[in-house]
Amino acid sequence: MMRRAFTLFEVLVAAVIFSFIIAGIYAVMNAGRAMYDADMGRLDLQASARRAIDIVTTELRQTSLSNITISDDDTSIEFEIPVNITSAVAEYSGPIAYYKNDANQLVREYPSGTDNIIAQYVSDVEFCCWNGISCVANCGQADSVIVRFSFSTTVNQRVVQLNVTEKVAVRNVF
Repeated sequence: MMRRAFTLFEVLVAAVIFSFIIAGIYAVMNAGRAMYDADMGRLDLQASARRAIDIVTTELRQTSLSNITISDDDTSIEFEIPVNITSAVAEYSGPIAYYKNDANQLVREYPSGTDNIIAQYVSDVEFCCWNGISCVANCGQADSVIVRFSFSTTVNQRVVQLNVTEKVAVRNVF
């Protein structure tokens, strides 16, 4: 009885076909992983942006326009919020400041000298007292504050960017 075996040529053809199948599976898995990493990078940016805009706007809504000071280059803001309005004269917190530091983080400074990191990946910060037409230097002449944040990070050698703008109407007129 003769046994039939595979020839060397048949084994090589099978190995080449198997290699193409493995390479195809690897390419699909690699593309999926790259998309997953990019999505996670976008998710990190969105979470950071959401946290930053929520914290800043929540506090800004509590102040009055006359208590807001924006730096000349529009990259930092300082204001006070009322802590006691039951007395004849409203009592205010110490100054609360927001700005971007050199490590691309949004910083909340309160009390003075105490820094709290609010958001990561911050590439640009802009504050503007808005009078309905344009930005004005004196916030007492404005009707709202515009807050703009730009976020940027690199994921798998791709730059992912996100811009957030919020118009904040302050509520108090003390």
